[in-house]
Formats: sequence, structure tokens, C-alpha cells
Amino acid sequence: MKGLQGLAITIAAMMPLLPLAVQAQELPKAFAGVWKNMEGKTAECSHSDWNSPKQDDTHILVSAKEVNFHEGWCKLKALKTNPSGAVRVRMSCSSEGGNYEREEIWRATEVRGVSMLIVTSPDAQRFHTQVYQWCPR
Repeated sequence: MKGLQGLAITIAAMMPLLPLAVQAQELPKAFAGVWKNMEGKTAECSHSDWNSPKQDDTHILVSAKEVNFHEGWCKLKALKTNPSGAVRVRMSCSSEGGNYEREEIWRATEVRGVSMLIVTSPDAQRFHTQVYQWCPR
């Protein structure tokens, strides 16, 4: 996990270099699919876990313009890509009866042959990094 911490710090350092686009586009295809939050450990998962008894609150489903998660969703409002592959996204979200805006920096990478999604919040008040593992079909 040490390598992931270094990558998260690098992504956070790039945040000022990623101005946000004015108009929403589509998320790159590298982000599409079902992902499972690692929560500090490796776990097996499958795309078919979504909408099945195996789905839990650590899964997300990413499409071109939307992210669905346990008891909520976010719709893409704007994004800006960076030559490094990182994407800064702004989303309008709804979860458990509340509506809010979310801004994050996403990066798809591979660690030991496993596709990973690293999501970092640039919000100084709620700074966090989450690591998701791709769930293959």
C-alpha cells in the first residue's frame, strides 16, 4: 500500500494543475464499470456483483455521465483531463434524501496487474483518498 500512498500524494500535488472545464463531457472509458472500495485489503469482485446479493456499500457503478453507489448517485457536471491521465470531475449528487456538489480527482492505474481507481477529494475540509479495485466481467 506504500506505493498507493505515494501515488495519492502525487495526484493531490497535481490538483492546482487541473482547472475544471465549464461544460460536462463524458468520463474516459477507463473509468467505466463496477468498482469495489479496497478498504485496505484486496478482495475479489465481479461486475455481476452489482444489483445482486454480493453488492454492498463499497461498490460503485461508473458510466460515461453518472456514478451510482449504495443509496445514491452523482451526475457529471464538468470534467477536465490532464496528460498524466488524471481527471478532475465535478458532480451533482443525491444520497439518502440530500443533494450536494462533489469535486474529485480520479486516476485509473494498475497495481500488480489489478486495475485500480484512485479517488482524491481536493476539499481541504474533507480531504480523503479512496482506492477502488475494478470488478471484471
